[in-house]
This record gives sequence, structure tokens and C-alpha cells, in this order.
Amino acid sequence: MTQAIATATAALRAHPAQRAPLETELLYGEHVAVLESRQGWHRVRSLTDGYEGFVTDDSLGDPASPTHVVAAPGSFVYREADLKSPALMRLSFLSAVEVEEQQGDYLRTSNGYLHRATLTLVGEQVAADPVTAARYFLNVPYKWGGRSSLGLDCSALVQLSHAACGVALPRDSGPQRDMVPKSLPLDAVAAGDLVFSPGHVMLATSRSTVIHASGFHMRVVEESLATALGRLTAQEREQAVAKPGPLRHDP
Repeated sequence: MTQAIATATAALRAHPAQRAPLETELLYGEHVAVLESRQGWHRVRSLTDGYEGFVTDDSLGDPASPTHVVAAPGSFVYREADLKSPALMRLSFLSAVEVEEQQGDYLRTSNGYLHRATLTLVGEQVAADPVTAARYFLNVPYKWGGRSSLGLDCSALVQLSHAACGVALPRDSGPQRDMVPKSLPLDAVAAGDLVFSPGHVMLATSRSTVIHASGFHMRVVEESLATALGRLTAQEREQAVAKPGPLRHDP
């Protein structure tokens, strides 16, 4: 059975318990396959990236046919078509909604109204390139397992910034690293390439800078690649590797 995420985000947990580790987060409107149900919990598989885990019963609703996605870092859902109206929910970047009609500058959904300036049509490229999309998240807090503009981890930043450009990537840094066999010298990266160290991934924003969700800074930062690599141990630096970005076009 297919269902859709009906809350702003849904915690996907390793076990059916609130104290279970957070595996990842699912965004409003994303579809999941329900694999089994038990005592208010459902084991689901994300149809976005194949991740499996448990979500609570109140996280799910009937699947819709999304027409738009949130193209801003966040967008409020209002009770009425008025920015002074009470905000009912805050949706994160790339959340998907089904618009029923337009009223002036607002688009009505089953849950309320969103300003059209924060949305774009499903299928349209949300950002010019992954670097532009990643910069939407600058200073967003680091959150292990997080995947929203309220908090996210390094591989979620890379996944979402590429999804904004129509490129589907795995959720975790290990599979992201393994998807491209070719490696690059660390001194030959270009904007859009990926730099990996053990358990971590960064997105190059130039030949000498990267953006990443940093557990050291506890937020998304853009800094020099040399500074980021300088915090690694000698063994970790030996294991660091750069990979061509999925959208890289070599001459």
C-alpha cells in the first residue's frame, strides 16, 4: 500500500519506538510503501531513496498527486490566502504539495494556502546547480539523520542539493561515494564535485572551497577545503577522496 507523508517531516526510526535511533527524515508529500503495521507504527520504504524504517501512524495520509514543490528554504501553510493569517505548518525545501486552485498570489491545498513565490511546478528544476541549492541551507543546524531546512546532516545536504537539479542520489555518504568509480586529485576539484572523508561528504563550491553540514561547526558552513581537511587525522586524510559531481561536464 502506498501512503504519503502528511506531517511537515516524519522521523524514520530504526525500531518502532520514539527513543529508537533516527535513520532519516521524510518530507511532506513524499510517498512511501507501507510494508507492515503494528501498534501505531508502520514499517515503510521511502519511494524517494529506498530507505526503510518505522514512522508513526499520524505521519501518514492518503497519497496525492503533487503538482508543486517548495522551491524556497521553507514555506508556511496559511489558514487563509493572506500572509497575516495564522500559519498552520512550515514545509521544508522540496516538500511536495497538490495545488487545488489559485487565489491571487496564493495556491490552495487541502491543508491551507501557500504563497506562489515559494513554489515551483513538479518536474521543473528548482535550482540552477547543486551549489546554489546547498547555499540555501547555510547556517542551518547540523542534525544527525536530519533532512530538512530545520536541521540536516552532510549526506542529506548533498542529496537535497542534487534533487533540486533533478538528480537522484543515495541518502548516505557511503553509497554516494561508491556511485562514481572515478576519483580526482584533491587539488583538482571544481564546483559541484564531491569530497569524501570517512563518514563525511562535502560539496565543492570552487577549486578551493566546500560547503558541508559540519559536526565540528554544528551547522552548514562554507569554508576552505584545506581548513576542512586540516581537521582530519593523518589516517583520515589518507582516506579522503574527491569524486566528479554527477553534473560535471569534462571538456
